[in-house]
Amino acid sequence: AIGIDNTLSGFAGTCLIAREIGRRGIRPSSFVAVDGSRPMLALAGRDRIASRVVTTALHCDVRDVPLPDGSADIVIASFLLHLLDPHARSRTLAEADRLLRSGGRLVVVVHSAPRGWMGWLYRAAWKALSTPCRAPGLPSRLIEDLVPEVRQAGFDVEDARHLPGVYWTQIIRARRPDATH
Repeated sequence: AIGIDNTLSGFAGTCLIAREIGRRGIRPSSFVAVDGSRPMLALAGRDRIASRVVTTALHCDVRDVPLPDGSADIVIASFLLHLLDPHARSRTLAEADRLLRSGGRLVVVVHSAPRGWMGWLYRAAWKALSTPCRAPGLPSRLIEDLVPEVRQAGFDVEDARHLPGVYWTQIIRARRPDATH
């Protein structure tokens, strides 16, 4: 098993991240699942045993997490930031920066779209399919590339990939700079 001191998952949803971490044999000393939705945290609670990762559920706004500065080695924002407007994304990334220890890692997964004509087609299809189902207040635009916003928030981006498919995804791995830099 691989050990990690402290992991924080913002917008935890059903805690699929914790389940995957457990499946891979990674054992963080703590895993805090943060979500603003009590029903989602209830679902996460049912899955915590399946994850084999000791998880604490924390009901709060991901832009204002009641944990101390530098309390996380890894912050995971999985399928959250594309749901937020640019100002809320900026605040959420700033909160991740506050929570991470110096040199800590940020992992972001967002619903994305390809570039070029394929991206235009994908966005048009997604808008047509999602408009009747979308909750009020959710943005209709997909994020083509979140890397500039992550860099603007002060993170060093180590890797960024687009994964094609029905649900086109961008995964970003970044690091909070060491305090010495």
